Amino acid sequence: GAEIEIGTIHGPVRTRIPPGTSSGQRFRLRGKGVRNVRTGVFGDHYYTVQVVVPKVVSPAGRELAQRVADLYSENPRAGLPLRLD
Repeated sequence: GAEIEIGTIHGPVRTRIPPGTSSGQRFRLRGKGVRNVRTGVFGDHYYTVQVVVPKVVSPAGRELAQRVADLYSENPRAGLPLRLD
């Protein structure tokens, strides 16, 4: 998880990304979208999380990543098809 700043038409908004969030997940900021001209009500602002993994990792970073991997036995690819037929 993390606390991040999202740019909206109303200016920056700080929000929390829950732990375990995957790249591609969508979230909503209620009332932070465009105003409806007829009702005057503000719509919602949707954003998509993009997880970026560093291309170059130091030896210390690699060791830390391995220690984290050792703590979690879940296979993120479990359940994915091996082939697309």
